[in-house]
Amino acid sequence: MKCITEHVNPPDNVNLWLETIPLDDPGLKLSRCNLRTARLCHEAQKLFDNYSVDELWLLKMLGVIKEAVLIDLQYQQWADSLPTPWRPRIFRKPGKDPTDRFTAHASSIGLPWYVYEDVYVAWASNNCRAARIHLHEVLLHCVSLIELHPHSETSRYIEETRITSRDIISEMISDICASIDFCLGDVDSVGDPAPTEYRMPLRGYLMIWILWRTYVSAPEGSDCKLWLGSRLELISNFMGVEAARAVLDRSLGDKWDMRYTKFRC
Repeated sequence: MKCITEHVNPPDNVNLWLETIPLDDPGLKLSRCNLRTARLCHEAQKLFDNYSVDELWLLKMLGVIKEAVLIDLQYQQWADSLPTPWRPRIFRKPGKDPTDRFTAHASSIGLPWYVYEDVYVAWASNNCRAARIHLHEVLLHCVSLIELHPHSETSRYIEETRITSRDIISEMISDICASIDFCLGDVDSVGDPAPTEYRMPLRGYLMIWILWRTYVSAPEGSDCKLWLGSRLELISNFMGVEAARAVLDRSLGDKWDMRYTKFRC
Protein backbone atom coordinates (compact mmCIF):
# COMPACT_ATOMS: atom_id res chain seq x y z
CA MET A 1 0.00 0.00 0.00
CA LYS A 2 2.86 2.37 0.72
CA CYS A 3 4.29 1.75 -2.75
CA ILE A 4 0.90 2.30 -4.38
CA THR A 5 0.18 5.45 -2.40
CA GLU A 6 3.56 7.06 -2.95
CA HIS A 7 4.16 5.70 -6.49
CA VAL A 8 7.35 3.97 -5.38
CA ASN A 9 8.67 0.97 -7.28
CA PRO A 10 8.45 -2.14 -5.05
CA PRO A 11 11.78 -3.80 -4.18
CA ASP A 12 12.92 -6.73 -6.30
CA ASN A 13 12.73 -9.15 -3.39
CA VAL A 14 8.99 -8.62 -2.89
CA ASN A 15 8.34 -11.88 -4.73
CA LEU A 16 10.10 -13.72 -1.90
CA TRP A 17 7.48 -12.33 0.47
CA LEU A 18 4.66 -13.44 -1.82
CA GLU A 19 6.02 -16.98 -1.68
CA THR A 20 5.22 -17.08 2.06
CA ILE A 21 1.47 -16.80 1.36
CA PRO A 22 -0.31 -20.19 1.01
CA LEU A 23 -1.30 -20.96 -2.57
CA ASP A 24 -4.95 -21.49 -1.60
CA ASP A 25 -5.21 -18.13 0.19
CA PRO A 26 -7.26 -15.67 -1.92
CA GLY A 27 -5.00 -12.98 -0.50
CA LEU A 28 -2.16 -14.22 -2.71
CA LYS A 29 -3.87 -13.23 -5.95
CA LEU A 30 -4.86 -9.89 -4.43
CA SER A 31 -1.26 -9.22 -3.39
CA ARG A 32 -0.10 -9.97 -6.92
CA CYS A 33 -2.64 -7.49 -8.28
CA ASN A 34 -1.47 -4.86 -5.80
CA LEU A 35 2.15 -5.45 -6.78
CA ARG A 36 1.25 -4.95 -10.41
CA THR A 37 -0.62 -1.75 -9.50
CA ALA A 38 2.34 -0.40 -7.53
CA ARG A 39 4.69 -0.93 -10.46
CA LEU A 40 2.25 0.73 -12.86
CA CYS A 41 1.84 3.77 -10.57
CA HIS A 42 5.62 4.13 -10.47
CA GLU A 43 5.87 4.02 -14.27
CA ALA A 44 3.00 6.50 -14.60
CA GLN A 45 4.66 8.88 -12.14
CA LYS A 46 7.87 8.92 -14.19
CA LEU A 47 5.81 10.00 -17.20
CA PHE A 48 3.95 12.61 -15.13
CA ASP A 49 7.26 14.06 -13.95
CA ASN A 50 8.83 14.07 -17.42
CA TYR A 51 6.07 15.36 -19.65
CA SER A 52 7.17 15.51 -23.26
CA VAL A 53 5.57 16.57 -26.53
CA ASP A 54 7.17 13.77 -28.53
CA GLU A 55 5.20 10.79 -29.75
CA LEU A 56 7.24 8.23 -27.78
CA TRP A 57 5.99 9.77 -24.53
CA LEU A 58 2.43 9.55 -25.86
CA LEU A 59 2.86 5.89 -26.79
CA LYS A 60 4.20 5.10 -23.31
CA MET A 61 1.24 6.86 -21.73
CA LEU A 62 -1.18 4.86 -23.87
CA GLY A 63 0.67 1.75 -22.74
CA VAL A 64 0.09 2.72 -19.10
CA ILE A 65 -3.64 3.06 -19.76
CA LYS A 66 -3.76 -0.33 -21.46
CA GLU A 67 -1.93 -1.94 -18.53
CA ALA A 68 -4.24 -0.23 -16.01
CA VAL A 69 -7.30 -1.62 -17.79
CA LEU A 70 -5.81 -5.14 -17.70
CA ILE A 71 -4.96 -4.83 -13.99
CA ASP A 72 -8.47 -3.70 -13.17
CA LEU A 73 -9.83 -6.71 -15.04
CA GLN A 74 -7.62 -8.89 -12.85
CA TYR A 75 -9.03 -7.22 -9.73
CA GLN A 76 -12.57 -7.86 -10.95
CA GLN A 77 -11.77 -11.49 -11.69
CA TRP A 78 -10.39 -11.83 -8.15
CA ALA A 79 -13.60 -10.42 -6.66
CA ASP A 80 -15.80 -12.61 -8.86
CA SER A 81 -13.91 -15.79 -7.96
CA LEU A 82 -13.94 -15.41 -4.17
CA PRO A 83 -15.13 -18.47 -2.21
CA THR A 84 -18.44 -18.16 -0.39
CA PRO A 85 -16.91 -17.49 3.07
CA TRP A 86 -15.18 -14.42 1.61
CA ARG A 87 -18.31 -12.93 0.09
CA PRO A 88 -20.33 -10.29 1.96
CA ARG A 89 -23.82 -10.88 3.28
CA ILE A 90 -26.09 -7.92 2.66
CA PHE A 91 -28.52 -6.50 5.22
CA ARG A 92 -30.83 -3.55 4.89
CA LYS A 93 -31.84 -1.91 8.16
CA PRO A 94 -32.96 1.63 9.01
CA GLY A 95 -30.13 3.95 10.00
CA LYS A 96 -29.99 6.17 13.04
CA ASP A 97 -30.59 9.90 12.93
CA PRO A 98 -28.25 11.13 10.16
CA THR A 99 -27.82 14.44 12.03
CA ASP A 100 -25.89 12.53 14.72
CA ARG A 101 -22.76 12.02 12.68
CA PHE A 102 -21.12 9.63 15.13
CA THR A 103 -24.02 7.14 15.29
CA ALA A 104 -25.38 7.34 11.73
CA HIS A 105 -24.95 4.07 9.86
CA ALA A 106 -24.41 3.53 6.13
CA SER A 107 -28.17 3.20 5.76
CA SER A 108 -28.43 6.91 6.60
CA ILE A 109 -26.89 7.62 3.17
CA GLY A 110 -29.02 5.00 1.42
CA LEU A 111 -26.64 2.04 1.55
CA PRO A 112 -27.02 -1.49 2.98
CA TRP A 113 -24.70 -3.22 5.45
CA TYR A 114 -22.05 -5.57 4.10
CA VAL A 115 -20.98 -8.05 6.78
CA TYR A 116 -18.26 -10.69 6.52
CA GLU A 117 -16.97 -13.80 8.27
CA ASP A 118 -14.26 -11.76 9.99
CA VAL A 119 -12.43 -8.44 9.86
CA TYR A 120 -9.51 -9.83 7.82
CA VAL A 121 -11.80 -10.84 4.98
CA ALA A 122 -13.54 -7.45 5.05
CA TRP A 123 -10.20 -5.64 5.10
CA ALA A 124 -8.90 -7.65 2.12
CA SER A 125 -12.01 -6.85 0.08
CA ASN A 126 -11.78 -3.17 0.93
CA ASN A 127 -8.07 -3.21 0.18
CA CYS A 128 -8.96 -4.37 -3.33
CA ARG A 129 -11.60 -1.67 -3.71
CA ALA A 130 -9.31 1.12 -2.47
CA ALA A 131 -6.48 -0.01 -4.75
CA ARG A 132 -8.89 0.01 -7.69
CA ILE A 133 -9.97 3.56 -6.82
CA HIS A 134 -6.35 4.70 -6.80
CA LEU A 135 -5.63 2.85 -10.04
CA HIS A 136 -8.51 4.58 -11.79
CA GLU A 137 -7.62 8.02 -10.42
CA VAL A 138 -4.17 7.56 -11.95
CA LEU A 139 -5.78 6.35 -15.18
CA LEU A 140 -8.02 9.42 -15.30
CA HIS A 141 -4.98 11.66 -14.91
CA CYS A 142 -3.32 9.82 -17.80
CA VAL A 143 -6.39 10.46 -19.94
CA SER A 144 -6.36 14.18 -19.10
CA LEU A 145 -2.67 14.49 -20.07
CA ILE A 146 -3.18 12.60 -23.32
CA GLU A 147 -6.02 14.92 -24.33
CA LEU A 148 -3.72 17.92 -23.82
CA HIS A 149 -0.89 16.39 -25.84
CA PRO A 150 -0.28 18.12 -29.22
CA HIS A 151 0.02 14.80 -31.06
CA SER A 152 -3.10 13.34 -29.55
CA GLU A 153 -6.41 12.92 -31.30
CA THR A 154 -9.25 12.57 -28.80
CA SER A 155 -10.76 9.22 -29.55
CA ARG A 156 -13.91 7.41 -28.61
CA TYR A 157 -11.75 4.90 -26.73
CA ILE A 158 -10.38 7.64 -24.45
CA GLU A 159 -13.86 8.94 -23.65
CA GLU A 160 -15.15 5.43 -22.92
CA THR A 161 -12.17 4.87 -20.64
CA ARG A 162 -12.99 8.03 -18.69
CA ILE A 163 -16.65 7.05 -18.26
CA THR A 164 -15.77 3.50 -17.20
CA SER A 165 -13.19 4.71 -14.67
CA ARG A 166 -15.63 7.12 -13.06
CA ASP A 167 -18.29 4.43 -12.86
CA ILE A 168 -15.88 1.97 -11.20
CA ILE A 169 -14.67 4.59 -8.70
CA SER A 170 -18.28 5.32 -7.75
CA GLU A 171 -19.07 1.62 -7.37
CA MET A 172 -16.00 1.00 -5.20
CA ILE A 173 -16.83 3.98 -2.97
CA SER A 174 -20.37 2.64 -2.40
CA ASP A 175 -19.10 -0.88 -1.61
CA ILE A 176 -16.53 0.42 0.88
CA CYS A 177 -19.11 2.63 2.59
CA ALA A 178 -21.50 -0.32 2.88
CA SER A 179 -18.85 -2.33 4.75
CA ILE A 180 -17.60 0.37 7.13
CA ASP A 181 -20.14 -0.32 9.89
CA PHE A 182 -18.90 -3.92 10.10
CA CYS A 183 -15.23 -2.98 9.82
CA LEU A 184 -15.46 -0.45 12.66
CA GLY A 185 -17.39 -2.81 14.92
CA ASP A 186 -20.86 -1.24 14.79
CA VAL A 187 -22.34 -4.41 13.26
CA ASP A 188 -21.41 -8.04 13.90
CA SER A 189 -21.03 -10.88 11.40
CA VAL A 190 -24.77 -11.72 11.47
CA GLY A 191 -25.93 -8.15 10.89
CA ASP A 192 -26.87 -7.31 14.48
CA PRO A 193 -25.75 -4.12 16.22
CA ALA A 194 -22.55 -4.79 18.16
CA PRO A 195 -21.82 -3.41 21.65
CA THR A 196 -19.87 -0.15 21.74
CA GLU A 197 -16.84 -1.78 23.35
CA TYR A 198 -16.47 -3.87 20.19
CA ARG A 199 -14.88 -0.83 18.58
CA MET A 200 -11.24 -1.81 18.96
CA PRO A 201 -8.60 0.75 17.89
CA LEU A 202 -7.01 -1.80 15.56
CA ARG A 203 -10.20 -1.87 13.48
CA GLY A 204 -9.97 1.86 12.99
CA TYR A 205 -6.26 1.80 12.25
CA LEU A 206 -6.67 -0.83 9.53
CA MET A 207 -9.32 1.31 7.84
CA ILE A 208 -7.48 4.64 7.76
CA TRP A 209 -5.90 4.35 4.31
CA ILE A 210 -9.03 2.76 2.85
CA LEU A 211 -11.23 5.51 4.28
CA TRP A 212 -8.84 8.25 3.19
CA ARG A 213 -8.61 6.89 -0.35
CA THR A 214 -12.43 6.75 -0.48
CA TYR A 215 -12.88 10.17 1.14
CA VAL A 216 -10.56 11.87 -1.36
CA SER A 217 -12.44 10.45 -4.36
CA ALA A 218 -15.99 10.95 -3.07
CA PRO A 219 -17.90 13.79 -4.79
CA GLU A 220 -17.37 17.17 -3.14
CA GLY A 221 -20.23 18.18 -0.85
CA SER A 222 -21.98 14.81 -1.14
CA ASP A 223 -23.64 13.08 1.82
CA CYS A 224 -21.22 10.23 1.20
CA LYS A 225 -18.14 12.45 1.63
CA LEU A 226 -19.53 14.06 4.78
CA TRP A 227 -20.29 10.64 6.26
CA LEU A 228 -16.82 9.32 5.41
CA GLY A 229 -15.34 12.34 7.16
CA SER A 230 -17.42 11.54 10.23
CA ARG A 231 -16.03 7.98 10.26
CA LEU A 232 -12.48 9.35 10.28
CA GLU A 233 -13.47 11.68 13.12
CA LEU A 234 -14.94 8.73 15.01
CA ILE A 235 -11.68 6.78 14.65
CA SER A 236 -9.77 9.77 15.98
CA ASN A 237 -12.13 10.85 18.77
CA PHE A 238 -13.46 7.52 20.04
CA MET A 239 -10.78 5.01 19.08
CA GLY A 240 -7.82 7.20 19.89
CA VAL A 241 -6.09 6.79 16.51
CA GLU A 242 -4.78 10.31 15.87
CA ALA A 243 -3.68 9.48 12.32
CA ALA A 244 -7.34 9.65 11.27
CA ARG A 245 -7.47 13.31 12.26
CA ALA A 246 -4.17 13.97 10.46
CA VAL A 247 -5.49 12.76 7.12
CA LEU A 248 -8.65 14.83 7.49
CA ASP A 249 -6.67 17.98 8.25
CA ARG A 250 -4.42 17.54 5.22
CA SER A 251 -5.24 19.95 2.42
CA LEU A 252 -6.47 18.13 -0.66
CA GLY A 253 -4.53 18.22 -3.91
CA ASP A 254 -4.90 16.03 -6.96
CA LYS A 255 -6.92 12.90 -6.25
CA TRP A 256 -4.24 10.65 -7.68
CA ASP A 257 -1.35 12.30 -5.82
CA MET A 258 -1.14 11.00 -2.26
CA ARG A 259 2.66 10.79 -2.16
CA TYR A 260 3.05 13.29 0.65
CA THR A 261 0.34 11.95 2.94
CA LYS A 262 1.98 10.51 6.06
CA PHE A 263 -0.01 8.51 8.59
CA ARG A 264 1.61 8.88 12.00
CA CYS A 265 0.16 7.40 15.20
